[in-house]
Amino acid sequence: RREREKRRRREDIIRAAEKLFDQKGYEAVTIQEIARRTELGKGTIYLYFQSKDELFLAVCAKGIAGFKDHVDVAVGRGKSIEGKVKAIYLSYIEFFMSIPHVYGILRDTFNERTRNRLSKESIDIINWTIAEMLYYGSLQVREGIDSGLFRDDVDPYSFSVMAWRMATALIELAILDDPGV
Repeated sequence: RREREKRRRREDIIRAAEKLFDQKGYEAVTIQEIARRTELGKGTIYLYFQSKDELFLAVCAKGIAGFKDHVDVAVGRGKSIEGKVKAIYLSYIEFFMSIPHVYGILRDTFNERTRNRLSKESIDIINWTIAEMLYYGSLQVREGIDSGLFRDDVDPYSFSVMAWRMATALIELAILDDPGV
């Protein structure tokens, strides 16, 4: 029972931090605000997370884990190589359009001001996760090249980077508050 309560409390902290980071941005959020939101003491937050960096990373990791699961399911449904490649990028758009606040938090990890306040370890974890997803996309493209679906002069990694960036641009356009876009 204690372990369940600890897991629930940790999840409550992450959910509260997620909402605050989304509303105010990384820089403006304090551990004290998160403590108030969860009705816990500031010291209790530090029992679960050593720093705001670590808590921010936990919020990002939660979003990325959900995304990876979503991609795996989508790719698994793909019948052909082409279907699998499409599934990767379309599932990215679909997933983050369904939870734009998490996308906003993850997008903040590319903001130089946010990165300057994160620990090197946090940035390394974020970079590694991004590289892993780019590599995953490039593996699918490589399979398409090997099967003759794609031209053999296509660089799989470059294709993956371009496809991720195009999908990201589509998400950015879609979540704009400007109704004219």
